[in-house]
Amino acid sequence: MRNWIIPLAILTLILAVSGCNEQQKSAESTAAQLPVKDLPGSIKYIGSPSYESVMSSIARDYGNFSSAGKIVNASQGFYQNKGSIDFNIIVMKFQDKPAAASFVEEFRSGYQEFPYESRFLEESFNGHSALRIKYYAIERGRDEPRYLYIWSNGYLVFLVRGTSDDASLMLSLAKSTGN
Repeated sequence: MRNWIIPLAILTLILAVSGCNEQQKSAESTAAQLPVKDLPGSIKYIGSPSYESVMSSIARDYGNFSSAGKIVNASQGFYQNKGSIDFNIIVMKFQDKPAAASFVEEFRSGYQEFPYESRFLEESFNGHSALRIKYYAIERGRDEPRYLYIWSNGYLVFLVRGTSDDASLMLSLAKSTGN
């Protein structure tokens, strides 16, 4: 009877380790999509939080999206411009392309159109289209425009956002993903 216990334990250990390796490989594949060199202007890559932290943030912020359950992996990069303006890029990998496209649509539906100006703009770069969303943040007692970009490219969704009121700088950062 003992003859099968040791091989079973070894097999269980091998399967557990191989699962961890797959998750790590998947995390590395999304992290590889984050630009770290040749960034626009004086933007610098600061670093990335842990996989667990990124997945926890996504669950908190987007857990109510029906497509959120199909996120296989994600990575996030933090960026700084001249020591004051911060940006982040989130790359999420989905189980399938329809789930990635659905996430972008669910994200968009969280914003209503402005009554007197356009909130949404479709822009093309790097061989695909992306959605630019304009919103406002109160800074020094005034409403200041902010921009974010979101798009899907196959199984991946890219979300680029920051505290800059410069739409062209946000576009340049989005382009720096190469996706």
